[in-house]
Amino acid sequence: MIRIPKVTMTMRELDRLKCIQGLIDGHLKQQAVAARLGLTTRQVRRLVRRYEQQGPVGLISTLRDRPSNRRLKPEVAEHAFGIPKSTYADNITLIPTAASCDAELTNTSRPEVP
Repeated sequence: MIRIPKVTMTMRELDRLKCIQGLIDGHLKQQAVAARLGLTTRQVRRLVRRYEQQGPVGLISTLRDRPSNRRLKPEVAEHAFGIPKSTYADNITLIPTAASCDAELTNTSRPEVP
């Protein structure tokens, strides 16, 4: 018995799957699929190739479950989120503004790349 793995797809990926299947079955043309998905015909050919090699898993975004490149280090995030807690712990009704936290956050921000 062949086991087919379960695949979780977003609605966008599911629409992409239906379009690629329609293209392979001959019901849709490559330009129509490209227009519907907002891609170039070259990218559609790449998707068809990945679908033929890997099946539906080939159409899932490869960036899924990967951490963001812009994620803060845990110690920096803890410091930044701790500023309002430590500064305004005695007065919950006072809402900290961006200007009040700027002075403390300037040392934790990343340097800008020229």
